Amino acid sequence: RTFKKRDAPLFASSFDTDSAVADVKARLMQLVEPLDRGFGASEDAKQQVRQVLGELEALGPSVSAAERVPMLQGRWRLVFSDAPDIVRNTMPLGPLSAVGEIRQEIGAPDMEGTFEIANIIEVLPPEAVRSIGSLPVGNDSTEQRVLLDAQAAAPPSSRVELTLRGSELRPKTLLGQALDGILPPLRLQGPKALALPFGSFDIIYVDDTLRVVRTNQGYWGVNVRDDFVGADDDDFFVRSSAWDTETQGTAGVQDAVVVPSDDGIEMP
Repeated sequence: RTFKKRDAPLFASSFDTDSAVADVKARLMQLVEPLDRGFGASEDAKQQVRQVLGELEALGPSVSAAERVPMLQGRWRLVFSDAPDIVRNTMPLGPLSAVGEIRQEIGAPDMEGTFEIANIIEVLPPEAVRSIGSLPVGNDSTEQRVLLDAQAAAPPSSRVELTLRGSELRPKTLLGQALDGILPPLRLQGPKALALPFGSFDIIYVDDTLRVVRTNQGYWGVNVRDDFVGADDDDFFVRSSAWDTETQGTAGVQDAVVVPSDDGIEMP
């Protein structure tokens, strides 16, 4: 896969026809930049971000979630959250691991309007190990994925309802060696009929570079788009039919059927 970088500033958007919106977005990015996605944020810093997000919500157009779904498709990277289950509890092995990027991959809706979301946490060795350049293990990485089905509520609602489909572990690098195509992912997944509710979020703002959502618990999530080429390829994201049947995107995946629980990580 070939990735590209923007020549224009990352947060410059073709949707910024209103200078007030552009100004609020610029202030938002200045506030979140030093906060390490919320991990290093004091309550005062979080409150400043929330205030600016409220300004952006007030300036944004009143558009339903169903109308915004086509703009959600693609790869997104988290730059801020105040949700405790993200910024406090995302390290599965405690001090033996560290959190790399936190991302989402969002697929296109099917004929029924359902689309898939993969909440992705990159798990890395702890900083003490990564700082020793001579250790191959310092470059190890694994992706922890929570697999969701999403459905936009009927207009004029801005809400997207989520159900939990399963989880997946994807080892990416081991002892400095890339594992793509060598070690298949391990997926834990129950039948679609037993998928459990996994909360919801409201789409507060979205354009071609920035997405802001608020969960049903009142927590904010700010994501920026990761640019890519060929996002509509079959191997970019597994569409709905592939949850229960093997396709190009799922060939070689090791399946273990489980009954899903709500112990996943809810990431907006």
